[in-house]
Amino acid sequence: MAKHSYPTVIDQAEIKILEKRIISYREVMSGLPEEEVRSLMNFLDITWCYHEFAIEGIVLNHLEIKSALDDRIISDSSLIPHYDDVKCFYEGVKRLRVEAQKKRLSLSVNSIKELHTLISEPGSSKQNNYRKEIPLHRQYAHDFSPPEKIPYRMRKLGEFLQSQSFRKMPPLLKAASAHNKIMAIFPWSKKSGTLARLVMNLILLHSEYPVALIPDVERQTYYDNIQVDLTHDSDIRMVNFLNESICLFLNAIAKRLNMNI
Repeated sequence: MAKHSYPTVIDQAEIKILEKRIISYREVMSGLPEEEVRSLMNFLDITWCYHEFAIEGIVLNHLEIKSALDDRIISDSSLIPHYDDVKCFYEGVKRLRVEAQKKRLSLSVNSIKELHTLISEPGSSKQNNYRKEIPLHRQYAHDFSPPEKIPYRMRKLGEFLQSQSFRKMPPLLKAASAHNKIMAIFPWSKKSGTLARLVMNLILLHSEYPVALIPDVERQTYYDNIQVDLTHDSDIRMVNFLNESICLFLNAIAKRLNMNI
């Protein structure tokens, strides 16, 4: 997936190939028995959690994730690292699926704050306060918005998400653009990266695209894509990266179902 030079155009030929595969994916999913769909969604949830936490530098095993996601399993949360984090993230995933079914996608500063609250540790009264400093030790190398500019830039983000130009964008560009703008602001010290990826996937799901799961092995490439795109004030690299990530997801689904997609 790594790109060694900055692309100047979105690879439209690759996007057309992806769109054809997505049509095939929808047809396959609509023809599956309900039980098989449920099993596939469970597989997706666990895979999604694994890669999401790996992107943030946290490696969880299958049992830890399954124990947190399955209400039928009674577990001692003190024995499972990041148990509450997984539960909160999964609440965010469930919210995405509900919102994606609505006729009109509603994205605003308030809905973004609500999603951030949902995926944050419960009980913290300050979890939705914007950060007051730039973290010294952090996963991401790109420049964050200065704290004093966060409220203004969040308002501008809200205006952008409500604009006609945003609504008319093709799905991959819309998802990449929203993701990059949130990452550039990085409103909260915790969960901003997770939030940006959830908003990105909400946009994709609402457009009837599969989710874009960023593989843990592409973690550094993902970080690099953010930094280079923001440096060039562009979303091109992330669009191409999302295209490739969704293709990998479709490959995994096709292999699991033993079908061509």
